[in-house]
This record gives sequence, structure tokens and C-alpha cells, in this order.
Amino acid sequence: MAALVHVGGAGGVLSAILGLLVGLVIAFAGYRLARGLAGLAGFVAGFALGLLGGTLLTLNPLIGLVAALVGGVLFAILFVVAFRFVGALLAGSLAVLLAVAMGWPAWAVVVAAVVGGIIGLVANRVILVVATAVEGGWLAVGSLLSLFAPTPNEEIFLLGGTLVVAALGIVSQLRSLRGER
Repeated sequence: MAALVHVGGAGGVLSAILGLLVGLVIAFAGYRLARGLAGLAGFVAGFALGLLGGTLLTLNPLIGLVAALVGGVLFAILFVVAFRFVGALLAGSLAVLLAVAMGWPAWAVVVAAVVGGIIGLVANRVILVVATAVEGGWLAVGSLLSLFAPTPNEEIFLLGGTLVVAALGIVSQLRSLRGER
């Protein structure tokens, strides 16, 4: 496991504190944040592509702006719909990773991908909650540890702290999403 980069100076300390705060937000509200930002991210991507494509193809800025607005709306809808399938992608990818790491034959890797994808479709919310809690926990704990002098067992602290923050984040997110569709 790679050693943490320990910060020095005001900029490093500030970025580590920001990483800690952002990590905690992701760990404890990552699913809602991702779901809420999916449409915005889609709109921005579609707007940029529509503006670029519309302006380059027609050399008319007004048509480029109309294409940007249409592209923004279409991509926002696409990203919101695609958000429902992110769990399938994550679970299928994890299944393939594990199958390949264990040396399974190609047909078994394909079966693992399909089974993982199906599980991901069924458990999309839970998979995204776990993924955001783990990622946020890792960011928060890694940022916190980077503020202190290196220790011989910092990887153990990183792993243990990440698991604790992730577990608390999972419980918190699932409780806040209870009864929500």
C-alpha cells in the first residue's frame, strides 16, 4: 500500500481540512448528493457538447445556443435515467475484478459479470450507498492522517478509520433514505 503524502504549509493544511470535510459529506450524504447532481452534470455535459457541435456545424451562435439548451436537457434526462444503472455497472465490474483475480476461466468471468450486473440492478441504492460511504471515509481519514507526522502503521489506521467512517456513513445514509423510492 502506498504511503500517505503528509502536508506542509498553509495550502497543504487547508486542502487536507477541505478533503476531510468533503469526505465526511460524501460518506454521510453521498447517495443523495450523487442523485441530485446527476441531472446537473448531464445538463452541463450536454450543454457543452451542444454548444460546440451546434456552433461548429452551423457557424451560427444562436443555433449553437439552441443546440446547447436541447443537448443540456437531453443529457440531463439521460444522466438521471443512467443513475439507476450505476449500481449494476459497479457490481458487475467488481464481480469481473474478483473473478479475474481468482483466475476463473473466461466463461466464468462473463457469468460473474452478468450475475453482478443483475445484483447491481436489484440493489442499486445499497451499492451506491456503500460505494459513496467507503470513498468518503477513505478521503476523510486519509486527509486527516495527512495532517499528522507519518507513523509506522498509518496504513492500518487508514484502513481501520475508513471502515469505521464507512460503516457509520452506510447506517446514516440508509436511515435517511428509509421509506424513499
